[in-house]
Amino acid sequence: MSEAVDEHVRASLIKTHGNLYRGARLTRYPIPPFPLPGGDGGALLDVGCNWGRWTIAATRAGWRPTGIDLAKKSVGAARRVAEQLGVEAEYVVADARELPFDDGSFAAVFSYSVLQHLAKEDVPRVVSEIGRVLRPGGIVWIEMPNARGPLNLVRQARRGFAAGSGQDVRYWTLAELRRTFGAIGPVSISADGFLTINPQTSDLDLLPARSRAVVRVSEGLRRTSERVPPLVRLADSVVVHARKPA
Repeated sequence: MSEAVDEHVRASLIKTHGNLYRGARLTRYPIPPFPLPGGDGGALLDVGCNWGRWTIAATRAGWRPTGIDLAKKSVGAARRVAEQLGVEAEYVVADARELPFDDGSFAAVFSYSVLQHLAKEDVPRVVSEIGRVLRPGGIVWIEMPNARGPLNLVRQARRGFAAGSGQDVRYWTLAELRRTFGAIGPVSISADGFLTINPQTSDLDLLPARSRAVVRVSEGLRRTSERVPPLVRLADSVVVHARKPA
């Protein structure tokens, strides 16, 4: 099946999935279980979908997703992959700072490793747009990098703790995340990954041995953080959860 994987996915794997996938054996599409199960046909917006891995995952979890991306090439690849896999999903070329959807169009908004590439002053505008297209009682699930995570501290030090420009990652403190996403509704933050970004246990069969070890350690720490919430402060990858008031 390795030959069947779309060339765009192969070419953009490190960019969309991170260094864990360097040297990965891409024998299938790396599509993880969706973290918001039980969609029951509800409309979901995937912000920054690229080739559509999370959009496809959302469909399989019962959601009716729309993926958006600013890159036409990525949206084209997402449409090809969805057609290849027999998945019904809508894809739109769009800017998250100016969403082309009516107010209250979605029951949920999801985004993974996307908003951190925007300048920090642009993110409140995106958050405002997310709040606008989210229906009352709708939920938000956004993955972001924690500025105090050990891996992220090393990465920031390497660039002299500069703010970053262009597509550079911007690192966010938990307080900044709560303040910014609090414009939508009450916020909680959970751990997504430790010592890494995008640690998907469902992809262990694709990863080289060193990356598999990191993912296993990360998953153990993530589960521990559910029982010991202060551990979330040391996560490198966190999830911002918010709910728009009904």
